[in-house]
Amino acid sequence: MMKVLTACLTVFILLAGCGGGDGGKQESKNGSNSASGAETSIQTTTYFPKAQQIKTYKGSGNEFASEVETAFTREGNYLATVSDNGGTRILRIFQLDNKGISIVYEEPEYYDEDAPDIGSLKQAFRPKVILPNPVTLNQRFDDWIVKMVDAAVAVPYGKINKVIVLEKTGEDGSTIQNYWAPGLGIVKKSFYLKDDSGNETVVTTELEKVEAAD
Repeated sequence: MMKVLTACLTVFILLAGCGGGDGGKQESKNGSNSASGAETSIQTTTYFPKAQQIKTYKGSGNEFASEVETAFTREGNYLATVSDNGGTRILRIFQLDNKGISIVYEEPEYYDEDAPDIGSLKQAFRPKVILPNPVTLNQRFDDWIVKMVDAAVAVPYGKINKVIVLEKTGEDGSTIQNYWAPGLGIVKKSFYLKDDSGNETVVTTELEKVEAAD
């Protein structure tokens, strides 16, 4: 259980139902084969999440797959969010610049209801790009590969176009996918693992609702 939970938390650095068979894995294969615009360069600045909104994610396959993410007021190129999956609350601070979207700070067990003082935390910032700018199909960065650059994805929130799909394969053979959408950031995350005994684990986290924050 803890191994799956750890993998799912790793998936959500921004920011995945229990499917039968190779459901999670097959989606990755189909995405790779059906992607278009192999030479298309996509500017990713519009994929930065909007401020002052609450996003609810429906999860399946794990008790901590569901999440509620609250985005605070944007401060320049920075945006702080708090994600609550029922087990913990994680503070993340994202940055948008000409390199793309980065996560610069992460703090587990964050239970303050107010927005953090971003200025006071800057000395602890360790930028890590999670969506480069620009991106192209099959581009690799860190351990990720860009599997699709103009996908249409159906989640409980509705059909979303112009989705960028990133994929990473873990040392244990697991497959992690992050789905990025303009103005929303990550709208879907998936985790798939088939162990040596043939047992399959499929965990998904999908955007269900978007509300304006108070």
